[in-house]
Amino acid sequence: MKKFKYKLDPLLKIRKFQEKKEFLNYAKVLGEVNRHKQAITEAMESRNNFSNQERVKMRRGEFNLAEKKTGLEFYRNIAALKVNSEKKIESMKDENDRLRKKAEDARRSRRVLEILREKKYSEYQTEQIKLEFKDLDEFNQRKREP
Repeated sequence: MKKFKYKLDPLLKIRKFQEKKEFLNYAKVLGEVNRHKQAITEAMESRNNFSNQERVKMRRGEFNLAEKKTGLEFYRNIAALKVNSEKKIESMKDENDRLRKKAEDARRSRRVLEILREKKYSEYQTEQIKLEFKDLDEFNQRKREP
């Protein structure tokens, strides 16, 4: 019985490598987007914590104009950080979509070759079964002959 060989295996290996490379590129951009989103989330949490601390101080009657001025500056910095991160996310959206599409195309081209390989392998198995039956029939024919 001969071993199954698919002529396009080297191309399939190349396609798998390309797919992996494209998904790594996409993952880098996606990681950067997630990093900016995380920065926004952390900034908003920090802002909420600071606001809660201010409310507690106001309830106690502890009002300090210098702290209020510092707080306003803190709020401006948080707002600027949020705006900058959102702008970066928006600017990366096109690149993110482009890299996602390239990664999906790479996956599709690899999958096409895999499907063709599976079909060829199925044909190979069918042919091998036919050959086995043929050999068994010949063996049985020879055994019946006196």
